[in-house]
Amino acid sequence: PEALAKAEALNNQALTRIADIIEEFELPAHTVGFGVKGCVTWSKDPVRNYRDYKSTNFALAELSWLWSLNRGIITPPGLDEQWLISLAHGQREIDILVEDFRELAAALKAALATKQEQATKDWIEDISTAVEIGRIVRALKLAGEPPKAGIRFPADLGGRLAEAAVAALTPDASGERW
Repeated sequence: PEALAKAEALNNQALTRIADIIEEFELPAHTVGFGVKGCVTWSKDPVRNYRDYKSTNFALAELSWLWSLNRGIITPPGLDEQWLISLAHGQREIDILVEDFRELAAALKAALATKQEQATKDWIEDISTAVEIGRIVRALKLAGEPPKAGIRFPADLGGRLAEAAVAALTPDASGERW
């Protein structure tokens, strides 16, 4: 009973620490545990039924599994990141598991930031190009579809787009154009 209680306490510690990392890095995941078994499910919302399970991000689950496997942490392959705390595990193993997950979270966050920066640059470039070649309706449409909510539209580009839109609104412009 004491050994099992120790293993359960280690599992609860792992679940809590990984849940804290999920919150810190704002990952679309949550932890689930029972006794000495734990897992990370790559879904923001708890899985309550098969439909919920099917909405899990299985690509992130596979990435997580491969990430750990490449770092010497061997867990059962599956569509969630599972682990089982045995009586042989101790604090060192929990620390390794948690630190591995922290490194994955940091790498995911960095990759997302890089992807969002590039998407924003491409978005601004596409709008600017559309204005330059006179495709004002296209530029206006693109301006309303930022790659991420809350992105500030560049003031200089906004001024150029507004001027181009006013100039394009001529009396002879057909209704189809607008």
